[in-house]
This record gives sequence, C-alpha cells and structure tokens, in this order.
Amino acid sequence: MTGFNENNRSNNKTEEEEYWVRIMAGDKSALEGLFSLFAYELMAFGLSIKPDRDLVKDCIQDLFIDIWKYRDNKREVNHVKMYIFRSLSNKVRKEINRTIKRKQEEQLIGFDALYTQGHDDQVDEEFFIEEKTALG
Repeated sequence: MTGFNENNRSNNKTEEEEYWVRIMAGDKSALEGLFSLFAYELMAFGLSIKPDRDLVKDCIQDLFIDIWKYRDNKREVNHVKMYIFRSLSNKVRKEINRTIKRKQEEQLIGFDALYTQGHDDQVDEEFFIEEKTALG
C-alpha cells in the first residue's frame, strides 16, 4: 500500500522547493530556474494588483535580487510559490504607496512654491509702493 506520508513528501520535493534549496546553497542557476518557472504567472499576478507593466516588472526583478541577496539567511520556506507570490504582492503594494506619497509630496511642494511665489510678488509690490511713496 503506497499512501502519502511525510516521509514520501520530504523525499519528493517540488521543482520550486528544489530550486529554493539550491539557491540557499548558492546556486545562481537555480535562481534563474525559479524565475523561469514563475515569471509569466508573477507578471499576470502583479498586473492584477496594479496594471502597470513597468512597475510590476521592476518589483519582480527586485524580488529575485532580494532572494539572492538574502540567501545566506537560510530562511526555511514551507511553500515556496506562496512565499514568492506574497512577497511580490507586498512589493507592488509598497511601491504603490511610495508613488502615492511621492505624488502627495510633489503636490504639496507645488502648492508651497505657488504660495511662496505669490507671497514674494506681494512683498515686492509692497516694497515698490513703499519706495514710490518715499520718493514722492
């Protein structure tokens, strides 16, 4: 009788689990393999969160750079696919929030510049009136 049990599970790792173990061991070709395995799905998933191809592409690249950069942490991941997709979701949402914050700051700076510019013009006009009055 051959049933599923934990011993069979540990001996029969999925492709992404094999890639993950190899990445943690420093195998750069495994990173490329993992990327190839999920690239299309990650793009579709990222675009479902934010329909901005460039933003999603950058987030996917950053995700795989981070996986490689932090591989020495030897993080144990039970569900590689879930981990990667959750990480991408977090990266896309963080980038959306950064973009919103940046736009708000730009609007505030633009408003301040207009206010300051108008204020400076008012000061210049007051100065001109004072000078004109003083001259006579």
